[in-house]
Amino acid sequence: MTGGSNDARPIDTGVGRFELRADGVIFWKVAFGSTIDENSAREAEAAAKALASGDPVVIIADARELGFADRKARDVFADAEIEGNVATGVIVSSRVVRYLAEQYARQTEGKRPFAIFNVESAAVEWANEQLRNARAGYRGLRAMVESEPDSRWARTSWHPVLPSPTLRSTDMGMISV
Repeated sequence: MTGGSNDARPIDTGVGRFELRADGVIFWKVAFGSTIDENSAREAEAAAKALASGDPVVIIADARELGFADRKARDVFADAEIEGNVATGVIVSSRVVRYLAEQYARQTEGKRPFAIFNVESAAVEWANEQLRNARAGYRGLRAMVESEPDSRWARTSWHPVLPSPTLRSTDMGMISV
């Protein structure tokens, strides 16, 4: 690794704990009932940047306990440029949090792969796949996630490097196969 360290200490913020795992996943456990505004979003962004240090990383936000993220917070996250971030995933447990994640997906469409999950293990598996792709030299990976509210189906189209994945049920979240 060029910048960050697998031995990086977790960073605690007002909206949760950020931890760089040995596999290159920055895992953000959102604090119970957190309401994220512009200032706390900037604090979260700074924590992720400190852990990333330019190495390939995937950021997974475990937002199952999120209270709310306002529009300005979502704008901060959508505009965040974290060096080395190759993909972003969100773990959700409610329709409200899923809606917020879908808003983020619309705001960041085409920047990098994005996925929504209901299960942590699926999110981590997907993150590791994204990291393997990045480390194998795939550059400019972008994904467009499309879904309908309350749908069990999602379509993720990859371009320009990888072939389009198939469409399948997403009981555990929006993932490509």
